[in-house]
Amino acid sequence: MFEQTRIDAPDKVTAYQQLDRQLEALVAGEPDLVANAANMSSLLFHALPDVNWVGFYFLSV
Repeated sequence: MFEQTRIDAPDKVTAYQQLDRQLEALVAGEPDLVANAANMSSLLFHALPDVNWVGFYFLSV
């Protein structure tokens, strides 16, 4: 089970590296695109303090 950890880094590069590792762990083994998008948007929304909306749009043709 994935558990989000607080992003606590002295600079943006380190913070984004931590966030990248969390995103990789979050989607590992989950093949469903919609589930991954929902989980990723939730993680990004809660991890980035100055963001007020995170989401994905899918083009269906």
